[in-house]
Amino acid sequence: MRRWGAGDPPRRVQPFGRPCGAPCGLDAAGGICEEGAGRGSARNDTRWQTGKLNLIFLLFGPTFGVHLTQPSRLKQAYDFPSYYRLVRELQPNAVIVSKGPDVRWVGNEAGIARESEWSVIPLPTTVEDYDWPDLCAPDLGSRERLKGAKTLHWYPAVCDVSVGPDWFWDPRWDRELKSLDQPKRIYEFSVGRNAGLLLNIGPDSRGLIPDSEVRRLKDFGDWIRTSFSTNLLAGVELKLHATHSGNQCGRGLRGAIWQSSDLEHHRASGRHRQGPVRRALYGRG
Repeated sequence: MRRWGAGDPPRRVQPFGRPCGAPCGLDAAGGICEEGAGRGSARNDTRWQTGKLNLIFLLFGPTFGVHLTQPSRLKQAYDFPSYYRLVRELQPNAVIVSKGPDVRWVGNEAGIARESEWSVIPLPTTVEDYDWPDLCAPDLGSRERLKGAKTLHWYPAVCDVSVGPDWFWDPRWDRELKSLDQPKRIYEFSVGRNAGLLLNIGPDSRGLIPDSEVRRLKDFGDWIRTSFSTNLLAGVELKLHATHSGNQCGRGLRGAIWQSSDLEHHRASGRHRQGPVRRALYGRG
């Protein structure tokens, strides 16, 4: 939908998501200026960015997420708190992602979360004074990291990765599109490790999602629904072996935990076929 600076892309894009219930999100890279739009002045650029966000929010209507980044190639200081205030005022239900207080970037673009991807992490200062840098350390929320923390903050991670070889479409995408096995692995190593997954797709030169990407996404969605649609533990007794000493598992044990390093040793007995458990989906009962 290339308009060469004319037209109204936000308003034109939004209706396409409504039939399938897909909300709008906004990727607003902080500090990226167009020619003549406050270049060279952090103050002017912040004013320009704020005005741009203000206009887009009004055009978009309800927005579920705002992705803010600080380009590493630019040394200007940007007034991100003013962006946060604007989001809270005009889009109070939107989640601020990456350079912001709601959801953090996992630290890579491979779609792989840490083995222990904690949602609650310690901050060295108050939420109001924190500047929300990229967090790439291997351990962010272990008990050792929580000791003596000034602030504990709910800050879950999101993984981002493209279904193609790059973030933007080009003719080689059909040749280098990820096989179905790759998104499967990415899903298990992102969502399966307590992170969100942002799977990027790119419209082609027609302004449409290529058929190859549509087929890959459909196959991927079918795999997710098939893999996790049946509750194998419904009406069965779960027998756990190889538990850690001192830990317990069972109903009515407030605060009790169960932990094991080897799921292959745990089997469910009952009406379903007995066998090793490869995946376990946990949630509130």
